[in-house]
Amino acid sequence: MWYFDILVMDSRRGIQMTTAVELHIEQSVAMPDNRYWTNRFEIYSETSDRVYVISQNILKRYWGCSCPGWRTRRKCKHLEALGLAPFEQPQEIEAHHD
Repeated sequence: MWYFDILVMDSRRGIQMTTAVELHIEQSVAMPDNRYWTNRFEIYSETSDRVYVISQNILKRYWGCSCPGWRTRRKCKHLEALGLAPFEQPQEIEAHHD
């Protein structure tokens, strides 16, 4: 299981804060990193039989989702439900693996 402490940096205001979000990711949904994305894991849609991938961009450090909402608008309910920033805002995490 992975535990994440999420650090949010608002560069426009020079504000740094730690959110209260803690993600518990089961090994069964964790995925290996690829060339562009790290901290990858699967989530299951609540309204269909689809499976989406949540991951963090290696270079720019923002979180993304493979769902249609994020791919077209860079915002989705999956990131929001996890407390992750939309619109390609960099968001660092500190991962702890069990």
